[in-house]
Amino acid sequence: MNNELAELVGAFIGDGFIGKYDGHYHVEFAGNPRLDDDYFRYLFEIIKAHFKVNPRLKVHERALRLIITYKELYEFFKNLGFNDGVKNGTVFIPENLYRSKLVKFVIVGMFDTDGYLYIDRRSVYKEPYARIGYTTKS
Repeated sequence: MNNELAELVGAFIGDGFIGKYDGHYHVEFAGNPRLDDDYFRYLFEIIKAHFKVNPRLKVHERALRLIITYKELYEFFKNLGFNDGVKNGTVFIPENLYRSKLVKFVIVGMFDTDGYLYIDRRSVYKEPYARIGYTTKS
């Protein structure tokens, strides 16, 4: 485990899922084609470098998908304790990462997928007010 893989875990927590379909091991990240393209290309390079596999990046009008059909990457996430299918309400930071110095990189990945920054310009504030947040069902 290193900084890049810890960030990949964080991105998985935010936008990823795994599954086994018809004997194929499947890892996927889903995002917004306008907002997530650069970050998904960065994740593409991390996966390519660490797992020696070429992910597919599919861009649709309303969805961006980073798709990897590779058993070792599937098992990487399974070994961290993630289950197949939808993660809503069940996702967590794996204990070994939570208690390590790598947790900050997990949080970077989580924030890059589900975090936000905006300027609140409502009249209740004298000046525009910066807000940073993170939203997850879990």
